Amino acid sequence: MAATTQSVGWLLTTAVALYCIRTGNIQQHREWMIRSYPFAMVFAFTRALFAIPAIQSMGEVGIVSVVWTVIAAACFIPTFIINWRKLFPRKSVASAAAVKPHVPAVKADPATVIY
Repeated sequence: MAATTQSVGWLLTTAVALYCIRTGNIQQHREWMIRSYPFAMVFAFTRALFAIPAIQSMGEVGIVSVVWTVIAAACFIPTFIINWRKLFPRKSVASAAAVKPHVPAVKADPATVIY
């Protein structure tokens, strides 16, 4: 069941990303690809976690827990990454530099202007 969930998640997110790029929606394509990468990495990442002795000693319960935890993380962590700036906005140096102090305009004397 875990492999099926992983496969469906990977195929679904990649298919939506493909649809977005085919329709010219570049920003949505990028976001869906960010969602797709973790599903692609679930297989390798869970196998690496299986090598940890503490997880091996828990037997089947440990393996099932690791697989479902990694799949759940693959579902939700990309959304937090995509929306990080919206969740935690900060003032950037560029926006502070863009605010210029008001300086009253000085009218030039036509006699002193060089043409």
